[in-house]
Amino acid sequence: MSQQYPGQYPSDGGDDRSSSSGQYGYGQQNPYGQPSNPYQQPSPYAGYPQGPYRGPQPGKGMAITSLVFGIIAVVLCLIPFIGFISIIGGLVAVVVGIIALAKKKPGRGMSIAGVIMGALGLIIAIIVTVVSIMFINAGVESVSEPRSVTYTVSTNVPAEVQYFDGKGTSTEQISGDWTEEINFTGPPLSTVTVTPADPAEGSAEVSCRIEANGETVAEQQASGSGAAAVCAGLAGGL
Repeated sequence: MSQQYPGQYPSDGGDDRSSSSGQYGYGQQNPYGQPSNPYQQPSPYAGYPQGPYRGPQPGKGMAITSLVFGIIAVVLCLIPFIGFISIIGGLVAVVVGIIALAKKKPGRGMSIAGVIMGALGLIIAIIVTVVSIMFINAGVESVSEPRSVTYTVSTNVPAEVQYFDGKGTSTEQISGDWTEEINFTGPPLSTVTVTPADPAEGSAEVSCRIEANGETVAEQQASGSGAAAVCAGLAGGL
């Protein structure tokens, strides 16, 4: 017979483990209904629905490219030879813009604007380039042409004449009417100037005329104190 102590329940031969106030044994549920892991917190995002992933959205790169090259083509198309860049830029703008429209890329408005400006710049640049080449060819041919120039000067007082002789400037002192014919190959410009030997001569009357290849290209006259007649023209009628 076992001895019992005050405050101790008698053993019934079963589990000797005693349950005191506030304690529970193995296999018993938590009487307070708390989770087994006191540190586990509910996710704050658990109640928000997640949208479907759409992936990267298509950009407006082709439309922007077409617009930029179209602007470049329009800006540079009027500059001779430099405008050749407009031909390349215009082609790029038109091709890229049409591809963007055909594939229905974003930025339809920019693509249309790029195609229009690219085509406009392309056409103008071609016209300007062709005209510039024609002028250059005409100038080269003109420089190599032989020329016949006749200078005619009239004066009533002693005067000084300066004229272009095909190579440079020549000067002569004259006292009456004067004529000089020169033949040269070179730039088409021809000039002659006549001034009285005494600039203060109030009764001076002077005049000059240039004939190039039989055609009058310049003519002028002056009189009084400080009179001076200056004639300049293109010797080839260009």
